[in-house]
Amino acid sequence: MLTREEYFEHRSQLQQQSEALTWLEQHYMDFLVSVVLDAAPTLHADFSRSRDLVPCWISYSPKQRGRAPVGDSQPWSEVGEK
Repeated sequence: MLTREEYFEHRSQLQQQSEALTWLEQHYMDFLVSVVLDAAPTLHADFSRSRDLVPCWISYSPKQRGRAPVGDSQPWSEVGEK
């Protein structure tokens, strides 16, 4: 655990390096945005595919689980997990 003095020392050092921290934050945020944008079409396609299976799920509904199932279970989330 930090003492009060150590906290203010670290805080002062970070304030003096604010430009470097801002640059690092912008650099890694740009990287993360790039990665997500590159993966977005694949993610969208994986999760959109679930609509194609609705007729099958209506005819062959999955086993109902839980304490008081209401009979409308559709495994939407399973499509994107694979």
